[in-house]
Amino acid sequence: MSRRSGRDSPAELCGEPAAYRRNRVDRAQHRPEGEQEAQAYFTAMVDDVRRRQEAGELAAGLDPAYVLLMLFAATLAPTVLPKVVRRVTRLPADSQEFLDTYADQLGKIMAHLAGPTPAA
Repeated sequence: MSRRSGRDSPAELCGEPAAYRRNRVDRAQHRPEGEQEAQAYFTAMVDDVRRRQEAGELAAGLDPAYVLLMLFAATLAPTVLPKVVRRVTRLPADSQEFLDTYADQLGKIMAHLAGPTPAA
């Protein structure tokens, strides 16, 4: 049975501590402390993927930001979705067999993201 505890805002429904709510910066006008550094870090990562794209390591028709996001998701999948991994592959996400096969398959996917290899 669930009971309502008088929480009305989404932040309260998620259990956001009151101290955090009091210290939160209005995101429409200012970035919270550390956000600018985090944004710069991720912007640099996207720029690196873009540089690799310009060097021919990534197909021209792909958006570097979305490729990076996909790579994050692929990297996190075994940790965040172990039940899905087991149900899809029938292997435990932390097994050496899965990890080796997953790394091999990710390598093959990355090779395809580079686009066709020019004929020698």
